[in-house]
Amino acid sequence: MSVTAQDGMGLDKEAPSKEDSTHAEALARETIISRASHVRSLLTGSLDLLSSHQNSLRYVEGHDLLSRLNMWAGHTGVFAEFHISLDYRLRDIPDLKELILAHLRTMRLRLEQRKADSWSRGWTCSMLHFT
Repeated sequence: MSVTAQDGMGLDKEAPSKEDSTHAEALARETIISRASHVRSLLTGSLDLLSSHQNSLRYVEGHDLLSRLNMWAGHTGVFAEFHISLDYRLRDIPDLKELILAHLRTMRLRLEQRKADSWSRGWTCSMLHFT
């Protein structure tokens, strides 16, 4: 059974379910800064492993991705002080925050998979593919 309530304009709208509330609370606790920090750390670690192959395409692509991540983080305020941080500015826009978190989660999972693949098969430069 769906529960409806009237918004400020007298229009019926569906009240959030318990599941929606739980998801919103979990999203509020998760931060963009922590996800971006983790992705940046994984990229930096991967580039450290490739440091002896600095002229390789994989190293250049990885360095480019790290540069773009840092540029995006700088322009959007990911690592900024509290009131100007991206997390703070998106506190009332959960859909956009969730989209950014999902993108960072995908990046993290792909980087972790590449790292796991490289250790299980023996490291080669071609295993770290960023695109």
